[in-house]
Amino acid sequence: MKLITTTPYCESSPDYTSPIGATHDDTTNLSYIEALEEHYGLGHPLVTLELGCAGGRIVKDLADRGHDAYGIEGTPYPLQMRRPAWVEYYGTRLFNHDLSQPFVLQDSAGADMQFDIISHWEFLEHLPPQCLPYLHAKLYTHLKEDGIILAGISPWGPTTNRDRFEDTDPRKTLALEVEHHQSCFWREEWEELYWNKLFDCHDYPLGDAKLRWDGCHKIQAYSIYVSLTRKNTPEAEEIARQIIQECEKEWLLEIRRSRILGGPDEK
Repeated sequence: MKLITTTPYCESSPDYTSPIGATHDDTTNLSYIEALEEHYGLGHPLVTLELGCAGGRIVKDLADRGHDAYGIEGTPYPLQMRRPAWVEYYGTRLFNHDLSQPFVLQDSAGADMQFDIISHWEFLEHLPPQCLPYLHAKLYTHLKEDGIILAGISPWGPTTNRDRFEDTDPRKTLALEVEHHQSCFWREEWEELYWNKLFDCHDYPLGDAKLRWDGCHKIQAYSIYVSLTRKNTPEAEEIARQIIQECEKEWLLEIRRSRILGGPDEK
């Protein structure tokens, strides 16, 4: 896989300036990997992408079992800490990019990279809301027609809609100070705002086989676990195309001007 980016690090994000997950997480889970293989492998290697992959151990473990696994992380810290997966796979399976910004993922033939499984765990809420239509349009284009997105999302943070709770409910004020969480929505809000035009949303299909259960119980309480599948319709494809074209227009012009394609920022 080749990643083209002009923004390898999320330098304006709290996850860069005061990192937690990037410096502490190096998660894997054998039961999760076996569930992926049982439900989706069908005897062949899976092509997978992990967003916000931190230490990258899940990518290494999938690759060691014969899968074509990749991960993207928006901070330099796992590599600086010499996490084993980054030492082995930096620039080949593990890449740096700020996923709130434009990017290109290509296969060896220069076509859009296609994945069986795209996953992210307690990651999406860390992104600013204004980038989410673009990111979801990109995930749509990189997901195979029969592929699946697996996600765990925390709804808790300063912008969480708490109208559903009584004033005496402790959830009314839970995690108000968590600056790392910038996009805090309930499942129905995610569906209405960002998913319904491009994806069908389903309950999480693998039971308790999840990559991670976050150790911060309060913040991750009532996390949302779902799967998304593509709406393989001309309408959805056109929506994704238009979003990407609009968001990448100036960026691609700048790339061509600076001749970055084929240059040092191409991994």
